Amino acid sequence: MVLELVGTAPALDVLATLEQGPLPTKSLARRIEGRSTRGVYRSLALVEAHLLVERAAGPDGRAGAANRLTETGRLLLRCCRAGVPLRGLGEMWGLGLIQQLSHGPRSLRELLQEVEDLSYHQLRYRTLRYRNAGLLADLARDGRERELQLTDAARRHTGVIAAIGRWRQRCSADGSAAGLSAAEMATVLRTVLPLALPPERRVDLYVTGPDGAARVAGPSGRETAGSAAATVESWFAVLLDGDRDQVRVDGDLGLINDCLTQLHEVLRES
Repeated sequence: MVLELVGTAPALDVLATLEQGPLPTKSLARRIEGRSTRGVYRSLALVEAHLLVERAAGPDGRAGAANRLTETGRLLLRCCRAGVPLRGLGEMWGLGLIQQLSHGPRSLRELLQEVEDLSYHQLRYRTLRYRNAGLLADLARDGRERELQLTDAARRHTGVIAAIGRWRQRCSADGSAAGLSAAEMATVLRTVLPLALPPERRVDLYVTGPDGAARVAGPSGRETAGSAAATVESWFAVLLDGDRDQVRVDGDLGLINDCLTQLHEVLRES
């Protein structure tokens, strides 16, 4: 995933060097100290494939002669400098750990049942690394196996995933293939919802699409105060722009509008 890629030093070197302005590939390789030319070329090809760098007119006007950062490249570079652990966040997303933990705390053994190609000890090592990065925290309950839960910081950082999803959707050939699916958007909403809603209240969110709707239920055991439904594209607008015009709401309008506003405010902090 792009977050895992940009969390590595070679990719960051390429992005940081291009932040100063477009450069031809050979000039870029000369500017990055401590990296082989082949290594720079390989990293450049990867960040370009992930739409973090694009080809532009060079200083002499020749088309395709220089490399420059895209909007997403600049976004991820800012996140790295702000201390967002992008590689760990990308790994957790790719492994399905964020999806699982968005439903609530899970033990290591419970997570292992949902993660493919990792042994118990491999998963344990990774979750320790994610704890050290501030993405996971332990939850101890009397008489139960210790569980893992997402930190508030990890929940806020899902705004980066939403931003990448919308950018890649806009840049894809058909306008949708590179964005988030309804289920993935539901994971983002489920992850951040606890930070946007009073603990004693419940609002249900729905991500609608041609194949039905993915539901994001509020805290169980509480009466629903209302619901909000929108497409993936409209949820992008809510989360990233604070635009609620295309959301269908039902129930306690004041509470729901406050919740939608908070979804945007919380992610903007990331």
